[in-house]
Amino acid sequence: MWAGRLDRAKLEGAITKWEAAASMTTEGMSEAQRRQALYDLHVKLTRAYYFLGDSHVRLSGGDEDALETEMKVN
Repeated sequence: MWAGRLDRAKLEGAITKWEAAASMTTEGMSEAQRRQALYDLHVKLTRAYYFLGDSHVRLSGGDEDALETEMKVN
């Protein structure tokens, strides 16, 4: 889905899957492996949320001040 990030629905799908993966249990992983996996997921999520705000919301053609709330992540 990330490869198709120019399509907003695919980007949001990737975000949803990464968020789900970040909340999964990590049986069979050492604490160091778990921390690394979560770090990697959070890096991907950060990049994806930035891309969503900068490339889809901001460039949607609306007034940037009016879009401020949509650009912020809860």
